[in-house]
Amino acid sequence: MTEKPLDLDLVRAFLAVAAAGSFRQAAERLNRTQAAVSQQMQRLEDTLGVALAERTTRRVTLTVAGQRFRPFADRLLELEAQARRAVRGAAVPVRQIRIGAPDEVAGALLLPALTRLRQALPDVLLRVVSGPTGLLRQTLGRGVDLVLGLQAGPGGDGLTVTETPLRWLGRSAGGGPLPLALFPDGCVMRTQMLAALDRAGLGWQIAVEADGVAAVEAAVAAGLAVTALPACCLRQPLPEATGLPPLPPVQIRLWRADGTDPALAAAIHQGLCGMLPTV
Repeated sequence: MTEKPLDLDLVRAFLAVAAAGSFRQAAERLNRTQAAVSQQMQRLEDTLGVALAERTTRRVTLTVAGQRFRPFADRLLELEAQARRAVRGAAVPVRQIRIGAPDEVAGALLLPALTRLRQALPDVLLRVVSGPTGLLRQTLGRGVDLVLGLQAGPGGDGLTVTETPLRWLGRSAGGGPLPLALFPDGCVMRTQMLAALDRAGLGWQIAVEADGVAAVEAAVAAGLAVTALPACCLRQPLPEATGLPPLPPVQIRLWRADGTDPALAAAIHQGLCGMLPTV
């Protein structure tokens, strides 16, 4: 029995859903209707003969088969892009490297460095994926090839890129628990802030909890909360908070998936070390 050929447009829809975690957001990225994206996913599942995603009212998660298919889907679209470049006489990247980074590191450090990295590695297609450091490290070798993220203190695995102090930011009116703007559980800054406040016996409460650094910075700028961010990741001038306990520095480190070319990872690490500031 002849199997159905894979439609790359369906593969593209699958990757959008996998990255977004919802049909609505994937549809926005693809400029299509939610129903159209859902139908494309169904057609791809019919073609492969397996369920690729589990749908709930709140989120779409990949099945085991979907997780296995995802790196091949990435490769299929990478090969398509290489084929198009080849027939047009353009340089064809040898391979794609997916670099994961938390929002604050990606926006302030990785993306500004990307242009020079691409110039230094013209035969490599560098792709940035944003997410919490801990979650990205769990997807090493599946969702991403490298992770440029935060770690509390030296030691452990990975390669150090730079070390930077954590700075308290914002103004508090006082007279009650300290209002905080925090990232979700598992965030290095959140852990360090709460531990320092608890050791000092200072009361606190969560005023804002957000996945992205933009919302945290906006809360601080509006005077709604206090937070702590790595000094080298600040993207806008914010008032420094005073009278709060000192925080230990954090390291920005690069982790590599086992299947990623170590020489290429070392070249990216060296390039980042030369571009990222030490504060």
